[in-house]
Amino acid sequence: MQREKIHKMVWDVEGKIDVLKLVLKEANVLTNTKQITLANKCDIKPSTLSTAIRQNEWSENIMDKLSKIGNFDVFHSSWIDRDFDDTKRQNLLGELNNGSVSEYAGQDTVENFEIYIREIWEETNDIEVRINAESPKLVEHILTSFAFEGSSQQSCSDGYPLSLHLSLEIENFQSNGYLYGFNTLKLALKEIKKSKIITIRRFAKSKPETLNPTGKPATITLQGTRKEPNWLVQAQKETLAGYYCVSDIPICSLIDYKMGDRYLATVQADVLNGHLMVVDSELNISPVHLSNNKTTMIEALFADSLANTQVNGWVTLGKHDIEIVEANKLELHGFNGAF
Repeated sequence: MQREKIHKMVWDVEGKIDVLKLVLKEANVLTNTKQITLANKCDIKPSTLSTAIRQNEWSENIMDKLSKIGNFDVFHSSWIDRDFDDTKRQNLLGELNNGSVSEYAGQDTVENFEIYIREIWEETNDIEVRINAESPKLVEHILTSFAFEGSSQQSCSDGYPLSLHLSLEIENFQSNGYLYGFNTLKLALKEIKKSKIITIRRFAKSKPETLNPTGKPATITLQGTRKEPNWLVQAQKETLAGYYCVSDIPICSLIDYKMGDRYLATVQADVLNGHLMVVDSELNISPVHLSNNKTTMIEALFADSLANTQVNGWVTLGKHDIEIVEANKLELHGFNGAF
């Protein structure tokens, strides 16, 4: 019986390969989630696997080796939905690669593939883990509040991706009769000590995204690395003001973690990139046209409230620790604090 022809185009193949690496690592088939480790385990040249992923073209030989190690069926609808029109999938893949894609109706999504591959391996672990986010320490409570948190996610077995969600609220800074609005904020995750932890499914990976604001509109852009990502939040008009979140979508997910791994999350403002305004006794606001003494004027305004927090024009407005803990040891905190 002649074997069915394998489709060339796999929907969101990078996401599916990430899932496969993660599940195989959890099952101790792989020692880590690096692509070269998967390639070597499958007896595929790393460059060949990289090319297949980049071009999304798959020979039967590569498919056979991947499916043998992963113990999955390449004709399963979660890997390739043969009932979905190939031409339509290819057109949508072009949109996906360009960072903008319409709603996808096929069954071969990353989420469905993860459900399928986990059912095959039946990977279980008695340890339940969650993210413990300590109370952020803030410069001024009325100026900003923020949190990277996992409280909206149920606890999960050790090794599964842990999702981080973002909430951010920012107001204009007031001092000495002046009002200063920030144009750009930086939200960053930095390892407190060296670990194997990395981030996947980072929000705004392909292109800048629009945040869901209750105030002035803003865009968010991914920067940094897989280990230490950061996001720039920039006002589309004038200054940032209001509450911003990433709806119900995680800002990123954490993998390759162990108990006690910690990140330092910070929110910083680009002080020299903003709008300065004056507030009169009637609370009327009018812009101030800065001269060449812009830096001196701004530093004078911030001298008392933001002392010792400025580095290269960036002022740290708040920070807090994030730690991987056992679920039964989790203790949630509020979001108040002092710098």
